[in-house]
Amino acid sequence: MVWDNAPFHRKKELHQIDSLTPVFLPPYSPELNPVERFYGEVRKSTANRLFANIEFQEAVIEEEVVKWMENPQKMKKLSGYEWISEQFKIACL
Repeated sequence: MVWDNAPFHRKKELHQIDSLTPVFLPPYSPELNPVERFYGEVRKSTANRLFANIEFQEAVIEEEVVKWMENPQKMKKLSGYEWISEQFKIACL
């Protein structure tokens, strides 16, 4: 199992699962964890803004996520590192 260094992944209980061998990503590894780039783009929609309530903030985030969902080519360009594209090609053989 490949994990980032989130505090949750450091819990002792997770390391006691016999069939689980965690492999931790380096501290900053966007090429190994491309979802970080996506989160960075989504964060831009809320950066330096004040929201009247959490519901409005959630609506803005949802709208941004939907924009990305509706544009697969843009998402592929953002997160489609060469090694990921190669793995998809191999998996589809």
